[in-house]
Amino acid sequence: MKETTLRKLHRRMGETLILFLGLQVLAALIFSLARLQIIPYGEFVFFVRSLHLGGGTSGDIYRLVLAVSVLLHGLTGIVISLRIRARQARSNRS
Repeated sequence: MKETTLRKLHRRMGETLILFLGLQVLAALIFSLARLQIIPYGEFVFFVRSLHLGGGTSGDIYRLVLAVSVLLHGLTGIVISLRIRARQARSNRS
C-alpha cells in the first residue's frame, strides 16, 4: 500500500475511532467515579454503565470491533513510522 493511502486510512480511522473510543472512556470515567463514591450512583450512572458494559451480543461485537480497530490504527501508525525512518535513513546515506 502506498504511504499516502496508508496515511489517509490512518487519519480517517483516527477521526472515526476518537468518537467511539471517547464515548467508552467517558462512560468508564463516570462509572468509576460512581463506584468510588465520588459521584452518586443514580439512574444516569446505571445508563452509562449499561452503555459501557451492556448491549448483550451486539455490545460485545461493538467492543470487539472497537478493540480490533484500535489495534489496526496502532499498526498503521507503526508502519508509517517505519517507512519514514527508512526514508530518512536512505536520505542520510546520500
